[in-house]
Amino acid sequence: MYLPLCCRVFFLCSMGVVGGLNGVCEAHDDTLRKTDVKTTPDVVIYRGSYPGWPWVAKTPMGRLLCVWREGTVHEYSPDGRLMLSSSDNGGTTWTMAKTILDVPHVDDRNVALLCLSDTEYLVTFNSFMQDQVSRVWVMQTDDGGKSWSIPQMILNEDARTRAAAVRLTNGDLVLQYYRGAGEEALLAISTDRGCRWTTRAIPNAPGFMGDEWDFLELADRSIVGILRNAAPTANSESRGWFYKTASRDHGRTWTQPTRTDLRDVRSTSPAQLFLHQGKPVVLYSNARKVSVVMATTDDPELVRWNVDQQQLCYIYLSDGVPINDGSYPVSVPLFEDRRLVVDYVHDGDSRTISGYIVDMSDLFKGRKWFCPLSVVKRLLLEKTKISWLMRLIDSTSESVRLPSGGGAQSQDLIREVVLVN
Repeated sequence: MYLPLCCRVFFLCSMGVVGGLNGVCEAHDDTLRKTDVKTTPDVVIYRGSYPGWPWVAKTPMGRLLCVWREGTVHEYSPDGRLMLSSSDNGGTTWTMAKTILDVPHVDDRNVALLCLSDTEYLVTFNSFMQDQVSRVWVMQTDDGGKSWSIPQMILNEDARTRAAAVRLTNGDLVLQYYRGAGEEALLAISTDRGCRWTTRAIPNAPGFMGDEWDFLELADRSIVGILRNAAPTANSESRGWFYKTASRDHGRTWTQPTRTDLRDVRSTSPAQLFLHQGKPVVLYSNARKVSVVMATTDDPELVRWNVDQQQLCYIYLSDGVPINDGSYPVSVPLFEDRRLVVDYVHDGDSRTISGYIVDMSDLFKGRKWFCPLSVVKRLLLEKTKISWLMRLIDSTSESVRLPSGGGAQSQDLIREVVLVN
């Protein structure tokens, strides 16, 4: 879909003020005047009452498996249940969804799936009760999902899940989860294919409390995690940043989390880490319920990312209006540079689990991305409330400079605005 009006915004100072906005708003190639950034999904996997928090995985033979929670509301839903659908043609079409777990009066949710083989899957999820207490569970199948083991509790404490377990190169299974409603990041390790689990904790830090997270094993067998921060913040400048932690002993001990330059300018939803052509990539919403991006890094510590060159995967609505609920993107490779990003998208009466096919070839070429002017304006107003800047944008289609009397905040925020018709 072509977008008729685009803009180019340079954020030269104060990344701490606007952070992830730059990846939404910049364009690199001055010869470009239009872009084909997606505003509609390529496939709808499921339509339901309140489907959410999906995960997608791929078997060694190429079958795609998508799991999610179906319920009636965002919070506790007494009929919350775990759903599964599959695709054998690269995500073009999907089987009718089937329920794989539904405990009466329990909200089974936050499900994810790891393919151990073509027919062996490990599913992780948490139960959620009316009193807001959760427990983390795993269950397995060895017949491709025709039957499932009795769920096994990981920890008899209030805790929740997000990402699928990971099988390390040494054979250990490692499951990342978190305590309570964002009090501490945790992980469970199994050395016997999921029969028994041992829990470890990721240390909190000043201004940081662990929440949903994902991790990646690198070529040197070290593990790097990107975490959502649940600590209360005193001002908008300190909100929305992702943190990084690392382990060099197969997840037994972890470094104190440090802040990265990845940010969601509206709030945070969890990120996904993966390798593409041997290079780390992060997938996340840089403006929750507005847009989703990917970024690479040249930093061996995975603290500084190429946020000025991150790829805009899709915008939910072309006018930049936030959708009602969504922004838990997760992805799986298809072929060559194409990747299927699965998300839950709720807008009005439409509530879906949807897929977006993203071509990653430009991500490694340093290209930056156009964005609809409406999205830029909405995000700037939402974050800074600089109404005079909006009037400035509305009044010109040429390169403009901020007035010197705009104040310290505006001078730090944006130096130049260029509109392209």
